[in-house]
Amino acid sequence: MEKNEEINYVLVEKVCHAFGKTIEEVGTDGVLKYPMLLYPESLLPYPKPVIRYAFDLWKKYAEEKGNREQLDMLKFVEAHLDSFIADDEAMKENLKLASQEAFLEIGFRKKS
Repeated sequence: MEKNEEINYVLVEKVCHAFGKTIEEVGTDGVLKYPMLLYPESLLPYPKPVIRYAFDLWKKYAEEKGNREQLDMLKFVEAHLDSFIADDEAMKENLKLASQEAFLEIGFRKKS
């Protein structure tokens, strides 16, 4: 690996790991805060195109190394990126479900 490729790989790894940490954090809030499992883009550690580009590069590295297991894992994690949408849309969609009676009956929200 050349010097520039090493630097790229370090940056790619940093971006992808930061995104993984974000997924972990929103997963902790889970259905209570985001019942539609749609998250505000503002929670992302980097802009969506940067994260997607980082995943593309890492998948390329994994493919070149013949690491099928890592490639599959990267594709799985990257798929979560589509769950991050414009903040106002995420709020609107999550509130839509959160206000439904069936959701309230399950006890995910406090009743007044």
